[in-house]
Amino acid sequence: PLRDVLPRYSAEASTALDRSDIPPSVRGLVRTYFDSLGEAP
Repeated sequence: PLRDVLPRYSAEASTALDRSDIPPSVRGLVRTYFDSLGEAP
């Protein structure tokens, strides 16, 4: 289930954002995406 893997995936995304693996033009989109997943019931 999503709730089981979301913390790990969010951490990986955060690490990728910090390392600049994600282009600056889409960093906000990636953050918003993972934030919205955390709000799911």
